Amino acid sequence: MSYLKREVNYGPMANFMQLAFDASTTYFMWLADDDQLEPSAVAVILSFLERHPDLQYLGWASSTHNYVTGQTQRPACLPAVALGNSIFANVAQYLDMPISTYFYGSYHRDTLLRSKLSRWCREKVLFDWMDVACVMSNLLNYRSHFLDEQLSIFGVDEVVRPRKGADARIVQTYDPIPWLKHGIMLILFASKISLVERLKLLAKFVYVWRSTTTFAIHHS
Repeated sequence: MSYLKREVNYGPMANFMQLAFDASTTYFMWLADDDQLEPSAVAVILSFLERHPDLQYLGWASSTHNYVTGQTQRPACLPAVALGNSIFANVAQYLDMPISTYFYGSYHRDTLLRSKLSRWCREKVLFDWMDVACVMSNLLNYRSHFLDEQLSIFGVDEVVRPRKGADARIVQTYDPIPWLKHGIMLILFASKISLVERLKLLAKFVYVWRSTTTFAIHHS
């Protein structure tokens, strides 16, 4: 195990990416201090990666556990993202259920270092829903798959889960406008899908953005 302590607080996203640069493995994944993997997780992930060596991004199902109340919540349904689907189908499926925890997936490390997330961090771009934008960018550009197995548990150590902004500080409301701008740009410049597919995804994205950010718009 290597323990690295930052002398300067770079913020969550920059710290995440720095860990990817510090690593030397073919594949890479994050795990936060209040999260845990199921006992079988590593074996399941490695087995799938060995069978699909061209895979660049792998996600899996997870639950959320509140350590204070003892309650565990699981998503009612999951986005059906699969290697056998087209890029358009995978992105459309994810937009139906834009679950942020898929950000904590397994990445082909060289791909991650060239990703949109890496560029955002280099340019010190930070915005709310950045984790969801990162997942969508991966689906638009890389060979991706989501496992049905629940392989991780995300922890909450307060009675009510706090609303945290892009810089990990607790906020009253999110700022939805940067996410709208970045989402539109991701779709417009997605070279692996047709113009018609981009237009369809744009319409779907704007609808999903509106429905998921209504609270932030009305309270900002």
